[in-house]
Amino acid sequence: MHIQPININLNFQKRLVASATIQRNNKPQEVKIFHLDEPKDNELLERALNTREWMGTYYLPDLNVTFLDDFEENKYYVMEDKKGRLLCTSVVNERGAKKNKLEYIETAPRLSKYNKGERSAKFIGETMLAFIAKKGKMQKKGLVVPNVAQRPETKKFYFDQCRCTPDGKKGAKMPVGTIDFFVKRNESHTGSKIEIL
Repeated sequence: MHIQPININLNFQKRLVASATIQRNNKPQEVKIFHLDEPKDNELLERALNTREWMGTYYLPDLNVTFLDDFEENKYYVMEDKKGRLLCTSVVNERGAKKNKLEYIETAPRLSKYNKGERSAKFIGETMLAFIAKKGKMQKKGLVVPNVAQRPETKKFYFDQCRCTPDGKKGAKMPVGTIDFFVKRNESHTGSKIEIL
């Protein structure tokens, strides 16, 4: 009896926590959201730093440095497309009793709303934020963003599109009561619900 070797690339590190949809070339595209919860998961962030999509990144180098000291304290979430390409990354402090704190969120610069020329995908950051907010609501928590980047498009996104309210000089907050509106808005943009696993 001859047994064929099976060549399966199993990944035992990152843990799937949600499935969602974004828009790519005006068509729905399924994405997966993972929680990075093992030291080896840092390799995913390191690899992304050397890709074309992440050239010009602002936060990813910091996340790559802090991950090993921080991943047990804060939640590191990443979004990937079906080919395993990193589209978005975020760090959330979920230790608060009444609110979660979004420490970082960044879409791959080539796919960001700031790259209007070559941008083929939409609603990446919005979908990641909707996942974070929806997960928090399941815990009966609101969401706070202590430092909103002081860029016009970013401020417009948080305060106009997400309906966040100011929190201090540079922050924003999304109370539990606002989360449903934001999540439903994301569903209308993407044509799909975020499924938290």
